[in-house]
Amino acid sequence: MTKEKDEIMAMKVAQLGVYDNTALAEGETKLAEGEQMPAQGEVQTTVDGVVQTADCRFSKLIEVDNFYKTYEPPAYNNDITLSGICEAYRNFACSRMHLYYDIKTIRLFIAGMASTKLIILQGISGTGKTSLPYSFGKFLQKDTTIASVQPSWRDRTELFGYFNEFTKNFNETEVLKRIYSSEYNDDVNFILLDEMNIARVEYYFAEMLSILEMPDPAEWELDLVPNVWSTDPVRLDKGKLRIPQNIWYIGTANNDDSTFTISDKVYDRAQPINLDAKGVAFDAPDTPPMNLSFEHLDTLFKEAFQMYPVSQDSLKKI
Repeated sequence: MTKEKDEIMAMKVAQLGVYDNTALAEGETKLAEGEQMPAQGEVQTTVDGVVQTADCRFSKLIEVDNFYKTYEPPAYNNDITLSGICEAYRNFACSRMHLYYDIKTIRLFIAGMASTKLIILQGISGTGKTSLPYSFGKFLQKDTTIASVQPSWRDRTELFGYFNEFTKNFNETEVLKRIYSSEYNDDVNFILLDEMNIARVEYYFAEMLSILEMPDPAEWELDLVPNVWSTDPVRLDKGKLRIPQNIWYIGTANNDDSTFTISDKVYDRAQPINLDAKGVAFDAPDTPPMNLSFEHLDTLFKEAFQMYPVSQDSLKKI
């Protein structure tokens, strides 16, 4: 397809009298000085490696840029403790959403957030695996982005989108939009991979697994497009999307005949939590939602690591 496209482009350029076989072999168009070549009704030139164009290929991400131009962050509750977050969420889920979780489950969930960016909630149906991250987003007043995994998912394009060579638009997903917008705010963001093992996690989530393994968060980048357009979103760095630290990926998994076994490669990078029993109803005071900043939560995690280190005996047992 690339060869045919280059040949067609060569014929167009030859008609203009500026044919250059070397440039076309590299997938580029060489123009005479002061001359521009029209391509499908548009005019494009390249200046310092940036394609100058009036077309926009990231419409959803541009919407995010425009939204945050006038965005004012909410008043965060920076006085709450980790135990206070667990108790407040448990009472909120009970009083406002009629969901009943054991306090140990919530503590495991919060502790999992401190240890990794990928959490797997697994167990039988009806135990509240999907409801936990969904209701937690409601509790923090930042709705969880839900990606319902399909059996046909085999690569990252299903999760992050892809560039369409024919329409010259990037097919953006809600997951991509949430990752991009998370870099603008200081909120705690969740992306839910519902029924994550109905397809092979190592296929569609492979690139993200590699990124999460890198020790330096500054290197957490996802290649989206190979070149740079003048109309690209503000926070795209040379076609790369930076993965911010204030976002967690929560997967739900059922272990039955309709799903794949999650490999050790995935488990090594994740915090699995087993939900094997339905919650028992209890009475709780009416508890409103809250605003929690990532900066405050990260500070609480760091303090907890220092105050409650894992003993050497426990490390030896592990």
